[in-house]
Amino acid sequence: MPSVQVPPEILSLLENGRVKDINTETENFWILCRALKNFISQEGQNCLPLAGQLPDMKADTQRYIQLQTM
Repeated sequence: MPSVQVPPEILSLLENGRVKDINTETENFWILCRALKNFISQEGQNCLPLAGQLPDMKADTQRYIQLQTM
């Protein structure tokens, strides 16, 4: 899957002071933003961790029929 560049709106959110100043009283949302920011800069090569689209499901006939009977 191709990499997805970080939209400007997300970049500005990740620059919020709440992302920089994490402490024991920080809301989970800001902690997750910090984790995303760390990923983008350290692992993601300045890209989001997901491409933003999911591939279509692939199943053989037998498994497809099993799914229908669930």
